Amino acid sequence: MLVVIVVLGTSGVVAWALLRPSPCSGRTFVSDRFGYCVDPPSGWAGTLGSNGGWPIDSFVARTSVATVEVAAVKLTTSEDLRAFANRIGELDRTSGLLVGGQKSLEVGGEPALFFDAGAPAPEGLLEVREVLVVRNGVAWRITLTDAANAFDHDLASLHSFLSSWRFR
Repeated sequence: MLVVIVVLGTSGVVAWALLRPSPCSGRTFVSDRFGYCVDPPSGWAGTLGSNGGWPIDSFVARTSVATVEVAAVKLTTSEDLRAFANRIGELDRTSGLLVGGQKSLEVGGEPALFFDAGAPAPEGLLEVREVLVVRNGVAWRITLTDAANAFDHDLASLHSFLSSWRFR
């Protein structure tokens, strides 16, 4: 009798694992190389690309200059979300951006941090929102870059983007 219960229990677990929907089922954009999927907001298009030889996924708004770039890196064993966020903040400062304070949010069910940064640019003021999330030793950097006069408006698109985020 015990063997029958074990066999039925194992069969049920295997069937559930095979038949459960993928977290990315029905998502518009799936990034196999970075292990996530999203539904970009209406009017946004996603592409796989690179930035200076580093792989990134890029999303562009068809009606504004806003872009969202996504990259992922494996962390050292001692680096956590806060340390990664501090490192990205320092990179932004080194690039000449004025970096604001960190705040918490959630992305794909995981704790995340974000901060805003800005700098003058030839076309006017440039605004950036860095969203950083760590999961299983991998860190994702999700960066919205936009003109200052459209930044607040395009934050709604970023929120929509982030609320659809799922890890594979």
